[in-house]
Amino acid sequence: MPLTGELAAFVSGTTPADVPPELITPIRTSFTDTVAVAIAGMRSPAAQAVAQVVRPVEAAPCRLLFFGPDTAYPEDAALVNGTAAHALDYDDVALDAHPGAVLVPAIVAAAQERGATGLRMVAAYAVGYETWAELYRRDPRPMYERGFHPTGVFGAVAAAAAVANLRGLERGIAQHALAIAASLAGGLTVNFGSSTKPLHAGRAAQNGVLAARLAEAGMTAAANALEQGLLKAVSASGLPDIASPVTAGRPWRLAELGLSVKLSPICFGAHRALDAILSLIATSRCPPAEIESVTVEIGRSQLIPLHHHRPADALQAKFSVEFAVASALLAGQCGLEQLRDDFVRSPEVQDLMQRVRIAPIDERDVEEPVFSPFDRVHLMRRDGTKLSSEPVRRPRGHPRFPAGTDALWRKFRECTPDLGADEGEHLFECLQRIDRIDDVHVLPVLRSCRIAGATGGTGYLRPPSSL
Repeated sequence: MPLTGELAAFVSGTTPADVPPELITPIRTSFTDTVAVAIAGMRSPAAQAVAQVVRPVEAAPCRLLFFGPDTAYPEDAALVNGTAAHALDYDDVALDAHPGAVLVPAIVAAAQERGATGLRMVAAYAVGYETWAELYRRDPRPMYERGFHPTGVFGAVAAAAAVANLRGLERGIAQHALAIAASLAGGLTVNFGSSTKPLHAGRAAQNGVLAARLAEAGMTAAANALEQGLLKAVSASGLPDIASPVTAGRPWRLAELGLSVKLSPICFGAHRALDAILSLIATSRCPPAEIESVTVEIGRSQLIPLHHHRPADALQAKFSVEFAVASALLAGQCGLEQLRDDFVRSPEVQDLMQRVRIAPIDERDVEEPVFSPFDRVHLMRRDGTKLSSEPVRRPRGHPRFPAGTDALWRKFRECTPDLGADEGEHLFECLQRIDRIDDVHVLPVLRSCRIAGATGGTGYLRPPSSL
């Protein structure tokens, strides 16, 4: 059986009973984190632009802002919610990409159309992640090197797999869904640092929903679209593995690889360097005026998305290790408060960024080849003394250095300041038990969290009276 068909057999044949218990916690985390960053991201220019184009439709089956008051058709809800979830670059990370920002919007849209249970949603997420991981493992070099954004490329196929599973499509139709999504996949790293980057996640979620629905409606596609089409087209090595059998779910790669929860809204490639400079700040007093230079040892592949060395605004700053270091030195953190145009353009930040030097590391980490084995920061004072961080091999929030429920809750509240404490806690708890709900429609409705409506207004996220 060709790879596309073999993967479709996994997609159509997996049931909620097949999902092992150890996957429940990371999937709950992804649903919780994705909804939080989407609520915060709905304020972004990218999400506002998409919301202006995608008009709410009265009596449509799916809610915008996941559980907001306005409704739309499934593909449009996935587009808006996925774009918002990725808009701040604060969403979860795995497989050199952002699974939550693609899978959660697609699954929630499909679930609302069908009235699916939480267990069906969890199983769909597991199937989507495993499909993504199956494609990811087939090339030893990251597609970043070809200029492709994995979130937009493999994300579309993974979302199609998740929706096909949730809709209960049989193998042949699921195969068409994967193949259709392969033709819709896309996303370019050159657009990192612009508002198009979050659109990659929104479009991947939208394309996954669309591909599954088109296949169910009778649209056909090539039986070998993944192995002879997509994988060859985006392969950085030029020699993708298209021959080995599908091993999705044997073992479950979500249990093995997990998900990283971002604790800073910047490109994940800069998180280890950020942790390194923060560790120096915690142990040594280093006023910016006393700093002669900062040298960052960082993986060469990580630098592909981190290509804004002198960012001029907050969007570009998310993809600048120089900014991450400068923000940490000046503010003691690199959070939502620092990701503002005025802070990025301030003379202090601009001056300090010019003192940051990059020392690329060519060696690749065996387990995560887009990264070097470690990142490290060296700080040279004007008096000639030098401070060096310990090598940082995994950032905070990584599965080996997990954030924990308390940190997840703090981030949730940071992203949802307009929700009252009780409302925010209620929504958080519901998402933390997503697998236990009988119907997606029992989740709280954010009645006051409005996005752009038919008149083009943008008065959403007003303080709610109830959920």
